[in-house]
Amino acid sequence: MTIGGSFPNRHLLRLSPLIFATIITLVYGTCQLSFEQGNKLYNYSLTDPIRNFPHGILSEDGFYKVAVNGTVLWFQLCDAMIFNHDPPTCVECGDCGGISRCGMGCSALVANIIGGYPVCTTLGYSSSTSFELIDKTDPLKGITAKLSNRGSKSNCSLAVSVVCDTNGVQGPQTLELVGTCDYATKIHHPSGCALIISSHGNGMGWFGTMLILVLFFFGVYLLGGAVYRYYSLGIRGIDIIPNLEFWASLPHTLQSSFTSLVRRFRGPSHGHRSSQLDPRISSQQQNSISSNIKKNKKLPFAIGETKEGCNVFNGKWVWDEKRPLYEESECPYIQPQLTCQEHGRPDKNYQHWRWQPHDCSLPSFNATLMLETLRGKRMLFVGDSLNRGQYVSMVCLVHRLIPENAKSMKTIGNFDVFTIKDYNATIEFYWAPFLLESNSDDAVKHRIEERVVRKGSINAHGKYWKGANIIVFNTYLWWMRGPHFNILQGSFDDEVKDIVEVSTEKAYGMAIKSMLRWIKRNMDSNKTRVFFTSMSPSHEKSIEWGEKSKEKLPFAIGETKEVCNVFNGKWFWDEKRPLYEESECPYIQPQLTCQEHGRPDKDYQHWRWQPHGCSLPSFNATLMLETLRGKRMLFVGDSLNRGQYVSLVCLVHKIIPENAKSMKTVGSFDVFNIKDYNATIEFYWAPFLLESNSDNPGKHRIEERVVRKDSINTHGKYWKGADIIVFNTYLWWRSGFNFNILQGSFDDEMKDIVEVSTEEAYRMAMKSLLRWIKNNMDPKKTRVFFTSMSPSHESLVVFLITYSSYLLPSSPSVTTLANLIWPNPKSSKKNKDYKLPPFAIGEGEKDCNLFNGKWIWDKSNRPLYNESECPYLLPQVTCQEHGRPDKDYLYWRWQPNDCLIPRFNASLILENLRGKRMMFVGDSLNRGQFTSMVCLLHKMVPNDAKSLDKVDSFTIFTAKDYNTTIEFYWAPFLLESNADSPGKHRVPDRIVRKNSIDTHGKYWKGVDILVFNTYIWWMSGRTFKIMNGTFYDDNIKDIEDVPTNDAYRMGMKNLLRWINKNMDPKRNRVFFTSMSPSHAWSKEWGGDPNGNCYNETKMIEDPNYWGSDSRKSIMQVIKEEFSKSKVPITFLNITQLSMPRRDAHTSIYKERWGPLSPQEKANPSSYADCIHWCLPGLQDVWNELLFAKLFYP
Repeated sequence: MTIGGSFPNRHLLRLSPLIFATIITLVYGTCQLSFEQGNKLYNYSLTDPIRNFPHGILSEDGFYKVAVNGTVLWFQLCDAMIFNHDPPTCVECGDCGGISRCGMGCSALVANIIGGYPVCTTLGYSSSTSFELIDKTDPLKGITAKLSNRGSKSNCSLAVSVVCDTNGVQGPQTLELVGTCDYATKIHHPSGCALIISSHGNGMGWFGTMLILVLFFFGVYLLGGAVYRYYSLGIRGIDIIPNLEFWASLPHTLQSSFTSLVRRFRGPSHGHRSSQLDPRISSQQQNSISSNIKKNKKLPFAIGETKEGCNVFNGKWVWDEKRPLYEESECPYIQPQLTCQEHGRPDKNYQHWRWQPHDCSLPSFNATLMLETLRGKRMLFVGDSLNRGQYVSMVCLVHRLIPENAKSMKTIGNFDVFTIKDYNATIEFYWAPFLLESNSDDAVKHRIEERVVRKGSINAHGKYWKGANIIVFNTYLWWMRGPHFNILQGSFDDEVKDIVEVSTEKAYGMAIKSMLRWIKRNMDSNKTRVFFTSMSPSHEKSIEWGEKSKEKLPFAIGETKEVCNVFNGKWFWDEKRPLYEESECPYIQPQLTCQEHGRPDKDYQHWRWQPHGCSLPSFNATLMLETLRGKRMLFVGDSLNRGQYVSLVCLVHKIIPENAKSMKTVGSFDVFNIKDYNATIEFYWAPFLLESNSDNPGKHRIEERVVRKDSINTHGKYWKGADIIVFNTYLWWRSGFNFNILQGSFDDEMKDIVEVSTEEAYRMAMKSLLRWIKNNMDPKKTRVFFTSMSPSHESLVVFLITYSSYLLPSSPSVTTLANLIWPNPKSSKKNKDYKLPPFAIGEGEKDCNLFNGKWIWDKSNRPLYNESECPYLLPQVTCQEHGRPDKDYLYWRWQPNDCLIPRFNASLILENLRGKRMMFVGDSLNRGQFTSMVCLLHKMVPNDAKSLDKVDSFTIFTAKDYNTTIEFYWAPFLLESNADSPGKHRVPDRIVRKNSIDTHGKYWKGVDILVFNTYIWWMSGRTFKIMNGTFYDDNIKDIEDVPTNDAYRMGMKNLLRWINKNMDPKRNRVFFTSMSPSHAWSKEWGGDPNGNCYNETKMIEDPNYWGSDSRKSIMQVIKEEFSKSKVPITFLNITQLSMPRRDAHTSIYKERWGPLSPQEKANPSSYADCIHWCLPGLQDVWNELLFAKLFYP
């Protein structure tokens, strides 16, 4: 057997296969196998293109995948794996691409469930592949490819049997473990079939002899003819070959003859007409096409020539009633971004124009001719969304001629592939907006602010274009970001990226040169065609073509008629109303379902509002949802505004799939979530807009209504980040001629309440609202509406407040809801652009120190969850379950002195963590904060869409619907230590390895939000043991005692270096939780000299108390080192506010590691835990502060 090598040179006949095999081996390396047995030579070429498989054995997805009994295998033969979708998610992927490119650094990867979590093992690389026959006695069965990974840490392999199957492909369905780390599977594929190159007896035989004679005389003919033409006729160059035209046309002649012969025996086939191209084409046209096909044209696919002197690109647009060539509704392949009629465009004139060159005519588009030309071929459009539009247009132009069961459209990675089965053809689009590799290459998520292109990287995409017969390129718009462009020299995988700024023209020229080099190397001018579409113009500035520049309001797509007042009109009876049935909308509250509650008539449903001078645009739910894509619409006010909110939800929900919409109520919020549009429509209960004693959305019927003066930010902080806000407030102010206004806080013991006229009180609220709008809403990006008073029809004296003359003229940003999409033109004032850190949706109140305040008793709102409601609590923190008799520690709320903590919003956190990772790193105190966060969030996640898994140092909470994880990683010192085992870390002598942050840090990469802590484990004395070297050195370990402060400083310096190297301040957030106080010596707060936190149920009353176990010198180290960080680190200073909470420790009310001794039973304080905290409890407040700093820094 010979693998890609030479063969015994016994006969001349074997010379050609030998040269062929040698050439292929140079190209494909190990993916060739030749085997000689008896009188036959078997050749296997796994990567050679064959019918229906242009890339041979290579998976079109970039990988094969098989899952059996919890074990998942990914592999690719003859190449490394590529994941444009469904990438592996497992730990220990370091030698196969790492966390960010898991699976792309090897050719075989297996994931096994260990401790409930998938752990990866690399099985092999394409460079280490070997081959053998499945059955040496029968080479026709196929071959086995064995990929291996033989290293110091692993000794693994994967054997893939490629069984010969000419009927098609059957992917891997079985997976066997045949050794400690050796796996086997099999696939059926035509590439596993051998090509028998020769078959003869032991001698040459008559056929071999005749063939050698033919070859000999053919050589004499060529050589003699060439010599004669060179010397006698004086011919030079390639023309010295005799009868050159005959030999050049011979392949085409043989192909045509063979095709005609096959069709003669088969007869007309489905999708091909033997006697005519299309019944709609005249006989004259058919004769013309047939005669032109017979001509030998220079350009491939050409069947004729344009008129001499005709420039098809020089002409004019001509109105043609026969246009368009197809209706929008007839083509199901048009993306919603291009379906203008479906999305409400009122005119159709743009469809009726035809291009007319000046000196000739464009040939009529012939779909049949196009399909016949593409038979057995591949047409590929490469570029950006404009080229995708041209691709979709081509698909729409031809698809009507193809039966439904003979065409399909699929999206795989960067490819959109339209397959035409009867023609064995594809029309494809490949997303590559720059043609070169860039940071915008994701076909779905490519909106990158700082665009970067890698120099000379055409092959990153070009390898997928090979084999195409017709390619249509475009690239322009994505380069147009300014006079300069960022070019990466090196790789996107480099830790330190070498990015240079060059002129845009130079960058674009570099790309075009790369494209031309690729075309020259990969496209055969005799067989293929290449097109390049020039820049597509945009029309964003009407002033450029002589029209006045009009500043449109956000979300507007047109204007109402100039003299149209949509609020001035009358009601018309319309049998087409209502727009939806009450029973069709499950989101209507029972207070509004009149039919369900027995109303006998329905006339009130059939009236339509008709303005006097114009018509209201028909409500378009699709347009509304597309407008809200990626946005947040918020209704703020009382129950009347909630009714308008519910109405809008009912108007749009019918076109949203059931599994893509949800309604949740959290606190003052009702949130309708539309997953496919990444949008929310929300209602927020605030009947006065300002803070009041009626702010509880469930219990707000208060006899004496009181509003706190100028308190708009109490609620307003929750409105920040909304793109469209609809306010209302009126009915709740109607309690008489005077109104109670609170000056001060609702938490004050003695409340300062003054009585003012209701008009004055309402005016104060409007002024506060306008200030908030001015400070928080950008008129270029957001819209604000205010709904006027809703009339009531009761036998009461209606109390009217004339506020409109004050409100509307002074606030051009406030408009009415009817003008959202068709507004009357208005000017807007410019607001400042605030650069907020990642995840932030607003700013905290100025001069507000969240960590400086006091504890407030709040039994009505605390705890935030019950111990029994959270199944993720560890038995070490469940104090109530373990017999704690009191509950007072649960009811305290932290209140900053000068501001309020934003209300914890689980939906907001989960939505902002969508597709993200949040990780707590540190010791058991940080694990407590992690557990608290999980308990605060998990109720919002359905039971079948959440899980908690533990793998080594990881504890991972997964919220599947949000594609997010909240994780804890055990690293009590952050650096490597002898206490790193999450289960067995109680060591008498703690040792930390110097400068070893990367031991753990490699597992933190790719996390979006990191919360660190480390302190209590360092506090084992005044000195600490630091090791120089590694824990794995066999020699005597180099350990030195250094002052604890110096050791801790070394740890902080390591942490900062890691953060500055690995965290991007534009995408990531880093938090550090300060030291958590312990209460081990009650004598420090004036208690029992021998006591501790045991039996303490009250807080320490001294506001200045500071325990000796919280070293201020360590706080100083943190302050000095963190001030040097280039990446912002948010310091959660929980030490002082936690200092009084001696009552909140787990004490003796927790699961013990072992049985109690008689001495311990006699003295419970001897085993009381005064370090850790009960949950629910104090650490929930830490997370409230984390929430505030994350979203409102």
